[in-house]
Amino acid sequence: MMPKVVQELSYEAILEELVALTKKFLPQWNPAEGDTAMLVLRAFAYRELHLRAYFNSLAKAFFLSTASGSDLDALAKTLYGLYRLKGSKPRAKAQLTLLAPLPYEYRVPKGFRLSDESGEFFALLVEDVVFMPGETQKEGEIELQMEVAFLDIKTQVQTTPMPYLKVKQLTPFEDGSDAESDEEFKERIRVSLAHKSTAGSALSYAGYAYKADERIEDVKVVSPSPGVVHVIYWAKTMDEAMRERVWNTLSAEDVRPLTDKLEIFAAKEVRFDVQAHLKISTKTDSAKVYVEALENLQRVFAKTKIGEDISQAKVIDALMVDGMRDVVLQTPSENLRIDDYSIARLGATLVTYEVGDEL
Repeated sequence: MMPKVVQELSYEAILEELVALTKKFLPQWNPAEGDTAMLVLRAFAYRELHLRAYFNSLAKAFFLSTASGSDLDALAKTLYGLYRLKGSKPRAKAQLTLLAPLPYEYRVPKGFRLSDESGEFFALLVEDVVFMPGETQKEGEIELQMEVAFLDIKTQVQTTPMPYLKVKQLTPFEDGSDAESDEEFKERIRVSLAHKSTAGSALSYAGYAYKADERIEDVKVVSPSPGVVHVIYWAKTMDEAMRERVWNTLSAEDVRPLTDKLEIFAAKEVRFDVQAHLKISTKTDSAKVYVEALENLQRVFAKTKIGEDISQAKVIDALMVDGMRDVVLQTPSENLRIDDYSIARLGATLVTYEVGDEL
């Protein structure tokens, strides 16, 4: 729902107002499509329509529900003290090779720096890589020093001098994330008031967890016993870097109350398949209804939550779009119970249909 200050735009309504105003001052004037006065009024109407649209865009910048881009950034900074998350840095596998076996332990330290041939992109070794005496080849993980979901580029030029060592990147940089989108940022702003102090409530723990890594899509907080807090998170890709960021954020001294024993868990995915037969009315475009049903099924279950059960009724309701006469569901054959440490995700879909008006 738009704020009242945002005006509805109608060229016809504006022109009607201008014509009425002109007739007030010139009672003898009869508007005609071809006369000069009418052409001028039409030009003024278009101009006013443009100005009202411009004023609407300015007004939207002051409301959380309608602000976007840099306007949203300014609003979040001024009113909530929040900044848009830049995203997460992607990682890649690298092969480290010694030119000859050594009789002693050889350590490549965490933070070992590499660049691409142009010198534009840099990557750092995530953890120490240790060659024991006689070993010549090991694998390590490197992290690109920029926030992006994916980048197929090689960083194999050593900018940290180390003798006897050669590095070959094995995979592209992946499993990072781009900067926080407007909608993701707005959702985090809405829960921000809960974590203005240390954590404690479920909402405040969730707010801090979302802040830890831009890739996180859902968080659930439970307390199995007094003083024990379990934070469960889920993202399309969950790695050790994400787990480390969540732990470091939630266990910080200015976040976690001293009396809370904190544990974090990556949600376990529970895949469920859908097999169904649809009966579509003869009075509709059957192919269009069929495609719409499949798309709606994907849309409904694209945002399942941690611990959210999957009922047969919800699957049927997702497939029951306009023009559908009946849905015969074979799979799932019963309601699926999802615990607080798991999340249901839609798997394979096998949906057939027939056209007819008999149930």
